[in-house]
Amino acid sequence: MRWLVIPLLVLCHSFEARGIDAQQSDLYKISLSNNAYEQAVPMPPDGEITERRLYYFEKPPEPTLPPYELTSGSYVGISMGGYQEQDERKIGERRFYQNGKVAEEKLYRKGVLHGVWRQYHENGTLFSERPYRMGVPDGTFKFWNDKGKLLGQSVIKQGNGVLQEYELPEFHSRNRKIPFIDGKVDGPEVTMAIFSGDAEDAAGRSITNYTKGLREGWAIQYWSNKTLRSSAYLHEDKLHGVSRMLDLKGKMQAGYPRYFVSGQEVTEQEFVTAAKEDSLLQVSLNQDRPEKTD
Repeated sequence: MRWLVIPLLVLCHSFEARGIDAQQSDLYKISLSNNAYEQAVPMPPDGEITERRLYYFEKPPEPTLPPYELTSGSYVGISMGGYQEQDERKIGERRFYQNGKVAEEKLYRKGVLHGVWRQYHENGTLFSERPYRMGVPDGTFKFWNDKGKLLGQSVIKQGNGVLQEYELPEFHSRNRKIPFIDGKVDGPEVTMAIFSGDAEDAAGRSITNYTKGLREGWAIQYWSNKTLRSSAYLHEDKLHGVSRMLDLKGKMQAGYPRYFVSGQEVTEQEFVTAAKEDSLLQVSLNQDRPEKTD
């Protein structure tokens, strides 16, 4: 199924400030003026969040390209008549549930998040508030359940701290801890997850190491019984090592292990040859996980 960009509409509503925090009032005051313009992009009906997404600009967009056809299942590189999703002129974005309620609101300045990014449960209750200042997490991040009860909060100061996220399947949000240093994910990101087992889904956790916003080193997953489910090694956000996948009994699954060099899959022999000149490749060749994990 194909979707087309629909015509521009003059915005008749604006983002409203809610839950003002005096220490962050300058962020909450940022809003879209009634003179902003919206551009709507119908999204593929994937059964999850949204039928459409609205983008807001300070001036009416002047498309330089014809409407870009979206194919079902694709969210990446959306073109809106010549406007890219990361266009610096964009000042806001709204996504909607299929029932018409707002699912998510974001504010931007110069192409990066600037203001409070809010997400909502399908019943309209606030799920999260995520304050950003010029693309950097900065402030108190809060999460609520669909009854309005506070689940927890984390303080990130000028891009430094550990963010505890909570689960909301509609947003692919999971219970996880994300470490930030200077505005970038840096350190082990730990996620509690549900994996597909032999007969039924089983709980487990994943640990992915980051350095300055890029995946670097081990990415591993454990079943709830603490046995290894999968392991892979990455360098500069690309697979760069041996990738393994095991079942609940510890048996290697069909098609594994697989071998990667700088994101490209290679044969075992090609990998062994490359490892002679690359010490990083030797790490996952000689072991299937780090010696110590959190």
